[in-house]
Amino acid sequence: MKLNLEKTRRKVKALRFFIGLNVAALVLAFIISIPVFVAGIIVLTILGLAYYRIKAQYDAAFKEQVVQRELESFLENTEFSPGRTLDESIVRECRLFKRYDAYSGNDYLSAGYKNIRFIQSNIHLQEEYEINATDSEGDIDTEEGYNTVFRGRLTVFDYDAGASEPVYVFDKRMKRVESILQTEFEAFNKTFGITAKDALTAYIVLTPQVIEGIALASDKLKYPMALAFSNGKIYIAIESGDAFEKASTGGASIAEQRARVRREIEAVLDLAETICLKK
Repeated sequence: MKLNLEKTRRKVKALRFFIGLNVAALVLAFIISIPVFVAGIIVLTILGLAYYRIKAQYDAAFKEQVVQRELESFLENTEFSPGRTLDESIVRECRLFKRYDAYSGNDYLSAGYKNIRFIQSNIHLQEEYEINATDSEGDIDTEEGYNTVFRGRLTVFDYDAGASEPVYVFDKRMKRVESILQTEFEAFNKTFGITAKDALTAYIVLTPQVIEGIALASDKLKYPMALAFSNGKIYIAIESGDAFEKASTGGASIAEQRARVRREIEAVLDLAETICLKK
């Protein structure tokens, strides 16, 4: 059954508000009356169950009715699979990320754009950690958990960069590197670092047109971004969180969220078009 997304979005937003209000009231109820506090817990449980049920329905419908339709409106031969992710071998071969222990992802997309074919998905990379702590009795407890290494989108295009060795571009918010090449664009130099076998290799790949395209895409997206020109491909990692989930749960209207989905995808595709047409 097709959901009225705008009405459902407002219902999710209202439930989230009342849950917050109920939590605040519970603090006061605990001080005033235990029976009132217990009743508040019951109400909070009911609200919570209703919220997660409706939110799950809304998120699934959002991807089908908004994301998929918007992607199909300007992309060619679109395959969108919310429950699928990129093969982990692609994540390893791009060499844009530091060591990680756990890999997951979703929202796989394969499509074409102005004769440029690409694949992408959200990916989540985590690193396992252990912390030893001494309790009040002097015993050592080991706490295990995971830190996020990267959470965002990885997009891959086929492309011959014309260089025999890989070239990497990192937003300094993601990874600070000693840049092998200083470009004529001061704003780019402040934001990005470049690594390669040597400056000549970097210069072959990163023409002024390509550098300007990277800077423009970064300015549009507002998220940290890294690129690898390697293995006959361009890998573009954007640290944006789970992009489509973030859109669906936001406070913006459906029309505004649809525009956001398109704007973010087009910024990356415009960058790819700039790079692929540079020759």
